[in-house]
Amino acid sequence: MSKREDEDDREALSLKLMLERNARMHSRKSVENGRNFPVRENDVFVSTYPKSGTTWMQFLSHNVRLVIENEFLDEAKAMNFNEITEKVPWDILAEDCRSIGTIGGAQDLRAGQSKTDPKHGLRLFKSHESVEAIAKRKGNETMARYVIVCRNPEDVFHSFHQFLPAYCGIDPEEIRAETFCDAIFAGASHSGQYWEWNMDWFQFAEKHPERVLMVCFEDMKEDLAGVIRKVAKLMGEDFIARADLKEMCRRGSFEYMRKHKTKFDDHFVRNKVKKQMGIPDDAPEFSVGKVRETGGKIGDGKKKLPESVQKRLEERWMEVFGKKGFDSYESFRMRINEIWK
Repeated sequence: MSKREDEDDREALSLKLMLERNARMHSRKSVENGRNFPVRENDVFVSTYPKSGTTWMQFLSHNVRLVIENEFLDEAKAMNFNEITEKVPWDILAEDCRSIGTIGGAQDLRAGQSKTDPKHGLRLFKSHESVEAIAKRKGNETMARYVIVCRNPEDVFHSFHQFLPAYCGIDPEEIRAETFCDAIFAGASHSGQYWEWNMDWFQFAEKHPERVLMVCFEDMKEDLAGVIRKVAKLMGEDFIARADLKEMCRRGSFEYMRKHKTKFDDHFVRNKVKKQMGIPDDAPEFSVGKVRETGGKIGDGKKKLPESVQKRLEERWMEVFGKKGFDSYESFRMRINEIWK
């Protein structure tokens, strides 16, 4: 067997394992629970396509909630959690992460999250669900609130390629970008396709701008204070004191989150679902941290993805976004910032 044939066989096995393990990540019961639990009109969902800034926005939204509940100034108390998903539960994985027989707590989606006002206090949730699947209020009741984060598709794809195999216990180097691209186009992501996901949310958000906020990952990098103000306004806080805003930007910085990286590495969820995914205890551990030293950069996808993959991403963009008048991601980003100033 030639070296190339051996590499192809190894890649095929790695891809098969990734797809099988990823498919078992959520139980059917947990997915149904996350899509159908009764939401409240002041609930806030941080909803993104994977690798678009989810964890970052979870933490920013959590800090806004702490300001609203007058618990932000005590930094030690504010950071008193092991991993952010303990505070901002993942909708379709909460049931799988909930201890058997446990009632209450953040992973019980029907329970309150506020210690001072459990019935009416703010609740935050993480989601990658499509606009059709995500939990909403029924009938004519006021819907929940949604923060949608968009990111350049090339950077999303590059980050996803580095993340998903590792999350499934597989070295990302074992699966080439071209092969990973084929898998994503074939439906490997639970969230569906990047293009339809973002366009559907954009069209929904245009109809409900008072209940849905869209921001871009790139604007979080360039104007974090401005994005925090938008998030706070959606969450009901029209005014953030200058000192609080400065401190929120400090805590929301890459340097701060990197210093506390174990609070943002998804170990809470992964440790809960690792067994059902079929990842053996003695499997090699690959870094799945969200605040990686090489992560969170703008333009990495353009620099590092093969031209063939970039071309496929561009063609798919034009098939979906081009028909809506957006010939580039930047034109889409510009429109988002025109609507949600």
